[in-house]
Amino acid sequence: QWLEHDLFAKVVSTFGVHTLGLKAISGLADVHAVTLSVAGMGPVSAAGAAAVLIAIAVNSIAKSAYAGYAGASRLGLLLLVFNLAAIAVAAAAFFLLPSRNA
Repeated sequence: QWLEHDLFAKVVSTFGVHTLGLKAISGLADVHAVTLSVAGMGPVSAAGAAAVLIAIAVNSIAKSAYAGYAGASRLGLLLLVFNLAAIAVAAAAFFLLPSRNA
């Protein structure tokens, strides 16, 4: 649990609560803007990677909802299941793999 607290504290201290929320909201439409914004902030960091992962997760879930609304609800549900699996793998890799900056 200390890892989650330290990571959250680092992300919030780097980006601030409002900026982190903006990254998640902007992930609804596009991930490229968040990625370029974080890339322009300097060297690779866990906080930057977390911000990009949050945007990707929000974007993937939003695309599942769009598919369910525009297409068939079954398609949206199937896409949601695969997107959640991909998000789980990315989150596991983020938390379990050692950081290059540690």
